[in-house]
Amino acid sequence: MKVTYTKDEMTRLWRERAGLEPAVTACGITRHDGIDVDRSIEGRARQWYLDLLYRGDRRYLALEDISPRVAFSTDGCNIGRTALPLDVCRVFEVRLAGWATSAKVRKTPPARLISLLANPFFSGSKTEPMAWIEDDILCVAPASEVRGALTVPLRISAAVDPGKAVFILDESALSTIPVYDPFER
Repeated sequence: MKVTYTKDEMTRLWRERAGLEPAVTACGITRHDGIDVDRSIEGRARQWYLDLLYRGDRRYLALEDISPRVAFSTDGCNIGRTALPLDVCRVFEVRLAGWATSAKVRKTPPARLISLLANPFFSGSKTEPMAWIEDDILCVAPASEVRGALTVPLRISAAVDPGKAVFILDESALSTIPVYDPFER
């Protein structure tokens, strides 16, 4: 089940995982020579979450459809390209109008497809479409125009960073939080 946590809620979860007692807020004590455990936890929790978004297992992520936020441009080689929004960490699947199925996103373009697309008599297969990332550009093929309309994305499933104060993930991802020792440097 996908859950949304605030920065404070995630800090509390990390404190519990480290075996630290909940903060006593009924009284106040001020020290100026100690370790700011919460600040350290917040930084580590953010790095853990970013690692989860960029390299973690797909089942732990709350995927978002970013298709309304992108527009593809096509070229003479039947390839569509679009710049990804800055908050997109990783793209998993693409489905364009006219395609019979979705395409899993690869890290590199398939060499065979590129050589076929260079052939002027090859129009591409809409039953076996391809998608890959070049730098921060999402590329798709075939991306030919249909009746004068540009290539329209129906669905693009991606892991998106919601910002520093929010963590959106599957509850099972909490088991991957490392044991935290606040005194480890």
